[in-house]
Amino acid sequence: MTVRSLILFFATALPVVTQAGSEQAQRLTADSGVKALEEARFGMFVHWGLYSMLGGSWHGRKTDRPIGEWIQHTLRIPNAEYGKLAGDFNPQGFDPDDWARRAKDAGMEYAVLTTKHHEGFSLFATKASDFNVVDASPYGKDIVRAFAEACRRQGLKGGFYYSQYLDW
Repeated sequence: MTVRSLILFFATALPVVTQAGSEQAQRLTADSGVKALEEARFGMFVHWGLYSMLGGSWHGRKTDRPIGEWIQHTLRIPNAEYGKLAGDFNPQGFDPDDWARRAKDAGMEYAVLTTKHHEGFSLFATKASDFNVVDASPYGKDIVRAFAEACRRQGLKGGFYYSQYLDW
């Protein structure tokens, strides 16, 4: 089986890993992740990244695809130009506790966040690349860590969607 994307679930009782090797988080296989989704049945999937800032258009050109996260590919935006968006990515209104609380209040059992899509921009701190929210944006905070902690506080199963198949 070829894995194009990966969803990792974390249990609500696990601590956040703060440094490599400081704590071992349980990683579920792709099959057990699917099983967890089937059992939970109702949840939220937050697809968020630089593409969210564009609203489906780039310099007056609109994408004809309903999938906004593919805008860099569909409109053939050069990496150097697209990468400049990171300098404007500053979600000051991001409130992960509010997101998790609303999900829980609506009866959801899980929440999944895109941590890196095909554009290559990571919503977490990583040594693999400086094209991430901590190093390349004015926001400068690890969104994934905040999201995970908020899910744990609300007792939600949390998940991460990480695109490893494509990286434009």
